[in-house]
Amino acid sequence: MTVTASSTHGTVVTTEFDAPVRRRARARWRSAALLATTMVAAATLATVAGALVVSARDVWFDNLQRPGWVPTAWGFLIAATVVYATLGLAGWRIWVRGPGSVALTCWLVLLGLHLAWTVLFFGLWVPRWSLVGAAALGLMAIVTLVAASRTTRLGAWLLVPDLAWVGYLIAVNAVIVAWN
Repeated sequence: MTVTASSTHGTVVTTEFDAPVRRRARARWRSAALLATTMVAAATLATVAGALVVSARDVWFDNLQRPGWVPTAWGFLIAATVVYATLGLAGWRIWVRGPGSVALTCWLVLLGLHLAWTVLFFGLWVPRWSLVGAAALGLMAIVTLVAASRTTRLGAWLLVPDLAWVGYLIAVNAVIVAWN
């Protein structure tokens, strides 16, 4: 919308109001598209992880010696789904606040390492190798949290549940390696 008015001196003043409104609308649509993209990425990770957990449950995981504080395969599935949802939200905040940043790259690598750990532990049934993958995952979770804190505080706080989950995975993995 353009507003044109004449002043008392006879000059014409033109003011453009549309540009900021259109920019904000575009930014909202972009943010919504990025949210959908990151949540789809996290949901895909959760789906693949869930399929591997369910397939390994009867055959392998339920037959391992493990302490009482280690959940069943279904417990893993539920907790991982919640963590992956917060991971998707964190990725959205990082992407909106710092597109092309180191934090976004770290977040993408973090997703890949989550998938790698799940494939090693539940897909290939090699807990020793998955412990190495879990250590790399823990290191990348810390690096991603630090990088995200420079870009977005909310995104960094949304990574805290993932860091706690990764610490728990390392503990579970180490106990399973030691006991089996």
